[in-house]
Amino acid sequence: MKYFSRVFTWRDSPELVSVDTIEDARATTAPSTFAREWECDFDSAEGLVLPFNEDFHVRAPPDLRAFRKFVLGVDHGWVDPGCFLFCGIQGKGDDSALWVLDEVYRSETPNEVWDSIARERYQGLDCYPDPSRPDRIHDLRKAGLRCRDVDNSIEAGVARLADLMFIHSRDGAGGTIEQWARFYCAPHCVNFIRECKSYRRKADSKAPGRFLEDIEDKNNHSIDCCRYVALAEFGPSPSRGNYRHESPGA
Repeated sequence: MKYFSRVFTWRDSPELVSVDTIEDARATTAPSTFAREWECDFDSAEGLVLPFNEDFHVRAPPDLRAFRKFVLGVDHGWVDPGCFLFCGIQGKGDDSALWVLDEVYRSETPNEVWDSIARERYQGLDCYPDPSRPDRIHDLRKAGLRCRDVDNSIEAGVARLADLMFIHSRDGAGGTIEQWARFYCAPHCVNFIRECKSYRRKADSKAPGRFLEDIEDKNNHSIDCCRYVALAEFGPSPSRGNYRHESPGA
């Protein structure tokens, strides 16, 4: 039995997709995402998952008094690095923003060292840990962290994080164009920055240069921490539910 497939873009069904819908998607979606999801250009952005722009998203954070809340994302590891990702939330409601302020990123580090770091630096913080290690969660609670439940849906967490990273434009003073997002990262968080630039979808072995929907399980230790925080503190992307999409949710 032979199977055939064909790729359709929005242009192939003008009776089903309005021009207004297309223009709204074009205005509110990262260019690489629009190319992939509306133009069927699946090699756009070389398979990168997040619309992370180092020149834009990486900047010196404001004074810590500008943040209304601090939280911690945690990923466990040994050969693969473990990570504590210290984050701040600035503002409220639709104007709130997530900042990555500091990272502890280490391989082959004993549990008691992680517990000591938690006790000395982060005691009393709300913490969103990788749920796969109940024993470690128990130890972190003993170290003084308020460990919360974590939704470990990769696609939902990545979608919310991508929404926050999306760069918006608006008219500014004197005819200028202002750009803003709901996500920023401190310059010294070098491992998080590196992962954002390396976090990709799996290459299609049957079609060189193309990428599948599945995300590679690497370059994701600090990103896992961040998606736990993003999904817990900001909720799933309102317009897209719990499946992958990189357009802004609010």
